[in-house]
Amino acid sequence: MFENSVIKSEEKSAIAIFVYGSLRVGLYNYKRFDLDKYESIKNVTLKGFYEIYTFEGLGYPFLSPSDTFNSIEGDIIFITDHNVFNSIERMELCAGYERETETINETFVCFWISKRESQFHGKIFIPNNNWLQFMNMNNNVIKRKKLVNDWAIIRTSNKTKIINDWIIKTKSTNTVQDVYSLIDSLKIERKLPPRDAKGRFIKEKK
Repeated sequence: MFENSVIKSEEKSAIAIFVYGSLRVGLYNYKRFDLDKYESIKNVTLKGFYEIYTFEGLGYPFLSPSDTFNSIEGDIIFITDHNVFNSIERMELCAGYERETETINETFVCFWISKRESQFHGKIFIPNNNWLQFMNMNNNVIKRKKLVNDWAIIRTSNKTKIINDWIIKTKSTNTVQDVYSLIDSLKIERKLPPRDAKGRFIKEKK
């Protein structure tokens, strides 16, 4: 069924995907692809020789092959619109992921893993291989680092008034997902501004 890189739009059966990162129920890419209209099974476990990790400054995880047998926490989403599936597939393939298939609780699922990141250093392994739990921790490293980086992007942009109004309105509740949404809504380029010799961000000249 999954021989080709994308699924033909005329096929009608639902495609079950296992998601473990930003596509999990309620997170950024779940909202981006409007996946709440599809049936889902939350908090399921993929068992196998896989592991989840990330790097400082990133707001998403990698799933990659592992030498040890682990349990990966995630959700299953049954996508009936194959154009939506193809869009997700293209996003994953363009990011260097490869599609894999497994059976979880008698449900045949596909998911995407990264094999190229395994050679890099500085991995931050996710406790319990549960990205959603990790993101919900109040003082985790990724949330702090990601907010610092994204606030730098936002505050050095030329949309100061809109940003300041937003900060005042949401100062007690802003999260990584809030920052993502603000960047997208203001069409701010996701590129960190340059730093000076002391590591301070340099504000772009208007």
